Amino acid sequence: MHMDRNTVIAELLSELPQVTDTLGSYGIRVDDRSLHATLGEVCRSLDIEVDDVLADIASVLDDDDDDGKPKVWDGSLPGEDTW
Repeated sequence: MHMDRNTVIAELLSELPQVTDTLGSYGIRVDDRSLHATLGEVCRSLDIEVDDVLADIASVLDDDDDDGKPKVWDGSLPGEDTW
């Protein structure tokens, strides 16, 4: 999903419900008013840098496996052979 400051919150959450906590960490409440607003509008009203929110959302998505579940550490360390 392409995301930018013009992404409507409802569309974002319908495609990526796992980012609800990320929005909440910025004080963005998911309610009737914010659902119909764009990410840029909500961030501007709360004096939040939209680029920071977008970066954190991207980080959450990077942490997910293809099946949408968080990655689980397999116990190996970088450069360590796994048996």
